[in-house]
Amino acid sequence: MSSAHRWLLVLLAGILLLALPFAVRSALTEWRTSPYRPAITGQIELAATPEPTPTAVPAPREPSAPVTHLRRGVVVVDLAHFNMVSPSQFQALSAQLAARGVALRFWTNPTPMASVDKTNLAGLPDQSDQLANQLRDASALVVISPLFLWKDTEIAVVERFVADGGRLLLISDPDMLEVPDRFLRDLNRLAERFGVVFHDDYLYDLIHNDRNFTHVYQSRFEDRAAKLQGKTIVFYGVRSLGGPIISQVRTSDTVQSSLRTGLSGFTTVAIAGLTVNRSSGRVLAMGDFDVLTEPYVSRYDNRLMLEFVADFLAAAQREQELADFPAYLGARVGLTFGGELPLDAPFLAQVSQLQQLLETGGRTLELVNPRHVLLTTTVTFHALTGTPQPSAAPDPPPLNDLIYVASYEAAERETILLRDIGIRLTEITPTPTATPTPSDIPTLGVTPSPAGLGMSSPALTTTPKEEEEEHASHVTAEVTPTPSATPEEEATLTPTSTPAATRVLETSFSPPLLLDETVLILRRQIPGDTQITAVLGSDLAALESGLDRLVTRNFADCVTRPDVLICPFQLEESSAVHERPPTGTPTSEAATGQPTETPTVQETPGVPLGSKGEVLVVDDNRTATADDPREADLYVRILEEMGRAPVLWHTKSDGDPNVQDLVGYRWVIWSRGVYRGEPAQTKTLAALALYLERGGHLTISGRTPVLGGSNRPASVIADIVLTDEVPPLVVGLSSSTITLAPDLPPAVPLGDQWGGDAKVAMRRGPNSADADAPVLVALKSDDASEEARRVIILGMALNWLSDADSTQLVRNMATWMLER
Repeated sequence: MSSAHRWLLVLLAGILLLALPFAVRSALTEWRTSPYRPAITGQIELAATPEPTPTAVPAPREPSAPVTHLRRGVVVVDLAHFNMVSPSQFQALSAQLAARGVALRFWTNPTPMASVDKTNLAGLPDQSDQLANQLRDASALVVISPLFLWKDTEIAVVERFVADGGRLLLISDPDMLEVPDRFLRDLNRLAERFGVVFHDDYLYDLIHNDRNFTHVYQSRFEDRAAKLQGKTIVFYGVRSLGGPIISQVRTSDTVQSSLRTGLSGFTTVAIAGLTVNRSSGRVLAMGDFDVLTEPYVSRYDNRLMLEFVADFLAAAQREQELADFPAYLGARVGLTFGGELPLDAPFLAQVSQLQQLLETGGRTLELVNPRHVLLTTTVTFHALTGTPQPSAAPDPPPLNDLIYVASYEAAERETILLRDIGIRLTEITPTPTATPTPSDIPTLGVTPSPAGLGMSSPALTTTPKEEEEEHASHVTAEVTPTPSATPEEEATLTPTSTPAATRVLETSFSPPLLLDETVLILRRQIPGDTQITAVLGSDLAALESGLDRLVTRNFADCVTRPDVLICPFQLEESSAVHERPPTGTPTSEAATGQPTETPTVQETPGVPLGSKGEVLVVDDNRTATADDPREADLYVRILEEMGRAPVLWHTKSDGDPNVQDLVGYRWVIWSRGVYRGEPAQTKTLAALALYLERGGHLTISGRTPVLGGSNRPASVIADIVLTDEVPPLVVGLSSSTITLAPDLPPAVPLGDQWGGDAKVAMRRGPNSADADAPVLVALKSDDASEEARRVIILGMALNWLSDADSTQLVRNMATWMLER
């Protein structure tokens, strides 16, 4: 044999050795074959993956942003069970939810995938606590083909969430190629609790398909999906659904199942839920996920199916209870304090945390005092107190809801909140009893009188000593010795001291509650869809504990009733944080016989008003730009020309002044000028309120004033009309009607509700937007002392006036504010 033939044989043998293992592996293990191969005979015409549309069509228009003031509950996507999906696959759904004002949030597992035993279905630790935190502010939950089993405790959390009004989207997609039967078992463990069964099949159509026999057309649309009838919807690898479900989408009669032979018209999308766990109508199940993702969502009318799913998720309406705080609150929330609470630093810190919690949900917290001349919430005040509202009352304030913090005494004195829920303050005093001294105990031969013991039997004879002592311990009347007893042996009674009264909350639904060891949190609906959330306690420490429970939503150890939380409180809980002086502690009128003492504000002991100087000018320049004129500098210049020595404070560099900083000055000017406004921090509003309580004089100035603005949108001031209500403030100005320069930025109109002591010195002129709205309001308390409160609110920038008028106005303010 020639060498050429030998080389040819070697080459053929090499090719055979390479090809034979591949052929054997393919034949025996069906390696690289499709999981969708139907069990049918005959010629199969396999179609290719759909080709791109030859001519591009315009992309769908971006939806408009929703008009909403609150952030709605998020949609949580489960990735914590190592679901075989990627966050990038949710882009289309996320965009649709965003158009409805709903955000998407992924719940992930911090455990590295490499460290997890994939062969153990229950290999993950219990995640029910983490899930509960995720669902606390959520509106819906999405679960798609989990790799690991859901535990019973986790499923229980989902059941409670759905029963509370949350929505649940369950999807099992046969495209998940890695151990697909395992994905199905894991999801059915959760789905069966809501009446859904995902069948272990895939659907195919050899006659009508989208260029692949597993890409099947949906032909019948029912119930909530009836609006899709006549549209072209295609699912790309889908399984059928079963159970007590309400079919939404069905396949055509030519679609077959790889498992359920002899059937047609399979359900692929369904509404589900069970009455037993209050989930009816709140669960949506689907047999395909691809239809919600790119590029499939852009094919035919598939985007309408995406919108159908987004509408279902966004329509969740959680049944918000008191424990769901602050989810039931509106966009603008007021905070008011009952009585005369001494607001110490830890208390204000709790208020600040409360404000931050509300801001995370798109809400604002505003300090309100119903009795304060600056801010009067008429409707809420009358609802709190139970007094009828005057028929000619002005329009209600813009606040949506109110948080009321007060001691029990203040709440009972000022409101009807406790009375409405069947609670009243009272005291329990044990009945005093007489106690005999040891020498008074009858000895042998001394017989107590039957009448003295309240007995009707004949006189007692000699008894053992133990019985004599027992009888003696219950003596409540005189003891008459027998004739044989000597006078010295005559028993006498020593009355005990009166036991101290115990303050309690007497309720219609429980035994009395110890007032000093109980914190009440309650909610009440009042006319106009306004809700009051009240935090009530015995003292400031208890109220701080109540606020902390609201902020952390820690109600695990509280007894719940409809719209009432009864929480335990122990003083030592807060004593480790800071000590409180006993001064100002409310005392009971019933116990002392004297009226309840009102605690005094002692935030700044030893700091007399005006001890640091006459005038503090606060330049609230946190939002100022380089081009903004500085109104505060104008105040400083004019006051210095008058011979005053104002101190300038910049919030951007120095932060907001606290009450200790403010009370050192007789007059504080809070200047915003033309700056873009932002809501003031609650601790700042509290500091200003306390400063006024100390008798301070306050001027608020700017187009977005920190206090006194209304809820109306900012509008342009073209002219100003002077009034004769406060002549000292407008004397010497250039004209009774002052025309301002054109093209000024808009200003927030001042509110119209001010109290009887308020006077309007300037109003918007007829050429201005919101004509006749106040521009300069002056308030002065009735106290004749030199520390009587005085307030000026100027709802515009001072430097919008001419130099002459601005100088004259500041001079008038200084005279009015600093006069003795």
